[in-house]
Formats: sequence, C-alpha cells, structure tokens
Amino acid sequence: MLSQGELAKHLASTKLTVIPSKKEPFGIIVVEGPCYGSPVVATNVGGIPEVIALATEKLSPNEKENFNRWVKLVEPNISSIKNGIDLITKNGASIEEYLLLVSKIRSQFHWPLRLNKYQSVIESKIYFC
Repeated sequence: MLSQGELAKHLASTKLTVIPSKKEPFGIIVVEGPCYGSPVVATNVGGIPEVIALATEKLSPNEKENFNRWVKLVEPNISSIKNGIDLITKNGASIEEYLLLVSKIRSQFHWPLRLNKYQSVIESKIYFC
C-alpha cells in the first residue's frame, strides 16, 4: 500500500494510468490521475463519466479539447481500452499543455468544496430511494 505522498509521486511520473473497471461507483483513482498530471484511459462505467465531467467543469472549450487528448473514456473491453491507449500515446501533442490544467482540475476536487455540495443536497431534503 502506497502512502498519499508515494501515490502522488508515482502518478506524477507515470506515462499513463489505465482503469479497466467493469463497475465503479466513484473511481477515486480517476480523480487522482489527472490531479497529478497522469494521462488516463478509463472505462465509461458507473461514476467515472461523472468524475470526468466534474474535472472539466471549469475548463474553457480549448482546455477541454486539450484535456480530451490525454483522458479517454472507453467501453469496458480489450479493444476499446487498447484504442484509448493508442490514441493517447500517439496523439503527438505536448503533455506540457495538459499539465497546465492540473491546478484547475484539482480545484474541482477539494474536499471542503465537495462536502459543501453534499451538505446542500442534504439540506434541500432531496431523498433518493
């Protein structure tokens, strides 16, 4: 098991993070990859699309286009995952532009921000069954 610091160092130096989940309720690693500058190929299941949408919420259209060069949502099968890996590794873009997005991506996942959002849902008395 890696400490948070070791995980951050590892993700910051990886060339690619692949999340081949068939089910994924939230996908914290999907948050951690882009927050540390790792390109990501993740399956389009469970909460992963929601996490990706949240990561890009504050990005401009041009920044989203750049983000999409380095983060791919794919179907949960071998050929789709391989295609996602190929699209990232052969995109010809400079990763430096992606790394410039890290602070904006991170800002979407500060725990106080997330907790305030959850608190507002609870206080609005919206109940899910």
